Amino acid sequence: MTASDALPARPLGFTLDGERIDGREGDTVASALLRAGITTFTRSIKFHRPRGPFCFAGSCGQCLMRVDGVPSLPACRVPLREGMRCVRQNAPLGADADVLRASFGSYETALGTRPPAEPPRLFERNPLPTLLLYGPEDHVVLPSFPWKAAAACIDCTGPLFVPRAGHFLQWEAAETFNKITTAFCR
Repeated sequence: MTASDALPARPLGFTLDGERIDGREGDTVASALLRAGITTFTRSIKFHRPRGPFCFAGSCGQCLMRVDGVPSLPACRVPLREGMRCVRQNAPLGADADVLRASFGSYETALGTRPPAEPPRLFERNPLPTLLLYGPEDHVVLPSFPWKAAAACIDCTGPLFVPRAGHFLQWEAAETFNKITTAFCR
């Protein structure tokens, strides 16, 4: 049997922020939204930067949504059902308000708000207050990362080492992470 022999998937209707969208039987919420051209699923909490699916395994937190009233479900792992109500999280400014601006992200990283004729900012130190947390059991980044990250910041708190945590420190040591982050943001 080939893909062309398969029966068409049954359409399923659901809503995102109150707007009706059509998906297909067998979709996850994420695959249905991506098929509909929607790539912003949530926003970063501090700067409201757009976030969408990254790992498609439910472990990165980039596609968390409120689904049928249940908050923080990974849209990439939730099977689509008829009539589902999905709501984006952390989007007080409107999740699609800066789609164009987001496309300029790599340029803003290098150039900031300077005219393109001025030199890039790649080698300038970050002047923003920065909290640097590190899980010493992280096997993804090099052990020298916390010191290199601290050197890139002018106003750095840390690196603070959080015992028994690794790359996903915000989940592995959630209570400690929340307390330190709350204190830093005050």
